[in-house]
Amino acid sequence: MSIPAQVTPAVSSVKICAKCGEEKPLSDFSKDRKNKDGMDRLCKCCHSEKNKAFREKNRETILAKKAAYRLANKAKLADKCKEYYARSKVVRENYLLRNKDRLRELQAAYREKNKDKVKERRITYEAANLEKKSVRERNRRARKRNAEGSHTAADIQQLLVLQKNKCASCRKPISSSYHVDHVMPLALGGGNGKDNLQLLCPHCNLSKHAQHPVEFMQSRGMLL
Repeated sequence: MSIPAQVTPAVSSVKICAKCGEEKPLSDFSKDRKNKDGMDRLCKCCHSEKNKAFREKNRETILAKKAAYRLANKAKLADKCKEYYARSKVVRENYLLRNKDRLRELQAAYREKNKDKVKERRITYEAANLEKKSVRERNRRARKRNAEGSHTAADIQQLLVLQKNKCASCRKPISSSYHVDHVMPLALGGGNGKDNLQLLCPHCNLSKHAQHPVEFMQSRGMLL
């Protein structure tokens, strides 16, 4: 007498959601080891709606718990943020390095396709950031002369504070209008760093032009 072979029951590729009652493929369900079939009772869509409803119902409680956790783990979260941004910076730099040529081509193609938009955006930005535009131009001119150093718009604002909004030469108020002058002119080998800058009124700066600072002050009777 032959013994019949055991038949392994076929594994179903579909399941009925316990909430919406629809029969859906297993890919529409998340895994859950607590259930016999190893899949969640609810489909992903219904599970998402359930979680959303819970969050809306318990919004204040959830926010309070999150705030308490952040307060209790302030240093730990700060360290995690630093690590995350450090890793992100490295990833971004590596990506830019690997795709430098492709990104340059994409940017050039975008500018060519959107000439009017790019021009309008640049004009708007420069109108709102005149000092930054001036700084870029001075740094560019200095690089062409191979002058050492550079400066920022923040350095210029600091000079205004240090000079109490007055011309470094004639001491007249310069809040409304001033020129950034290289104390030792670039033409005479002066640097472009903030330590070689001063703010002059337009008249004093045009009078000084590219003179040596000592000669300029002597011409005004300040140094003998």
